[in-house]
Amino acid sequence: LFRSVKAKVKVTLEQMVSAPLDVEGHQVKAKVKVTLEQMVCHLIGAVSEKPLEGAMLGPTFVCLVGDQFARLRRGDRFFYEESNQPSTFSKDQLEQLRKASLARILCDNSDDIALIQPLAFIQPSFLNQRVSCSSEAIPRVQLHPWAQERPAA
Repeated sequence: LFRSVKAKVKVTLEQMVSAPLDVEGHQVKAKVKVTLEQMVCHLIGAVSEKPLEGAMLGPTFVCLVGDQFARLRRGDRFFYEESNQPSTFSKDQLEQLRKASLARILCDNSDDIALIQPLAFIQPSFLNQRVSCSSEAIPRVQLHPWAQERPAA
């Protein structure tokens, strides 16, 4: 489809790129490293992929999105699991934070939710069956690890 549309268009990508752009009164030439055809072909290919089982994305986008999240986490020195920072959590605090889940947040903060699957981002299935919000399958975060001892008087 892209190639047939491209054949009907009179202006080529090279002509568009070589044409000067007017940016606040300055003539600037754009530099493009990847051709439009390559970008469109990769995008169409990735969008056209069959989604992975239980996912909304195909393998290419799963890889790209996963890589982006990993880079964001590694690049964030304030990420809650980073150690050796002034605001580093204790072992007990991290243990409680890891109990936090979207399912628990939805149960505690929504009006009409009685049942929810423990892995809220994953569709209900045999291994992720809906359970009552009061169930132990959706653990609650305990705040006692944050309690500060009072200094001796």
